[in-house]
Amino acid sequence: MVSKVVVVLLLLLLLCLYRYGDITATRRDEQLTSMLAMLGGMTLLMGVILGGLSSLLTNYYMQKAAFIHRVETINACLVSWSL
Repeated sequence: MVSKVVVVLLLLLLLCLYRYGDITATRRDEQLTSMLAMLGGMTLLMGVILGGLSSLLTNYYMQKAAFIHRVETINACLVSWSL
């Protein structure tokens, strides 16, 4: 699901950033609209990238913390059984 969202956002970014020559902003309001679309697209794209990265790191550290807790529990049981 996330990969489809990223592909759509990259496509929108590509359409906003690269000018193909057939559609150009000539008036001031058209230029302002295109600039706002580029800024909005970049902001949204960066939000998705940073959100995905923070989610990835959070999951990694949560799994690592759970593993360390299990190892410490096993170690405490072995120490209490004098093994």
